[in-house]
Amino acid sequence: MKVQNTFTAMKPWFAKRSRGMRHAIVAIVIIVVVVVAFVVVRHFLSDPNTGPTKQVADPAPTTVHQPALTSLQAVRAAFQPWHLVQGSDASVEGSFLAMLHESGSIELSAATVDFHPQDWTSTQPFVLRTVKVSGVGVNISTSGEKLFTVGVEQPFIFEQEPQYVYLITDDGTVWQASSRSVKAMQ
Repeated sequence: MKVQNTFTAMKPWFAKRSRGMRHAIVAIVIIVVVVVAFVVVRHFLSDPNTGPTKQVADPAPTTVHQPALTSLQAVRAAFQPWHLVQGSDASVEGSFLAMLHESGSIELSAATVDFHPQDWTSTQPFVLRTVKVSGVGVNISTSGEKLFTVGVEQPFIFEQEPQYVYLITDDGTVWQASSRSVKAMQ
């Protein structure tokens, strides 16, 4: 009985071919891969929906939305024009709306607001530390250690709380109304 070499019996079909045939098969496989790669790359570059040469359509016109005003900007716009007061005493300026700044400065509006107690609520705002009525003026100090003088029943706004208008009556009561609900009177 003749013993057959198991290695040669199990050789793959490729190994059974001649050297020239093997080189031809490898060359054909390489050519097919290159052609397929070329076709894919060419399609990728020429397709208007893909690739770096993508054609961008003109964007649809868009509506430009202005950002919403901050509370401070809204108050400044509603009660304009404003002018800076020298010092920290707004009481000599009449009953015009005052804006009390954290820096200690005061701006006055050319507008005032009506005071009707039924439209306002009595309050003790956090930013207000002391209130002292003295004749026609009210001396106030803030939690930021600033001192201001406003007139009795003179409306005022704290720069850091522009959503509220305050007013102090001659008995020392602090009144508050929403800056959106009060109407400017020129």
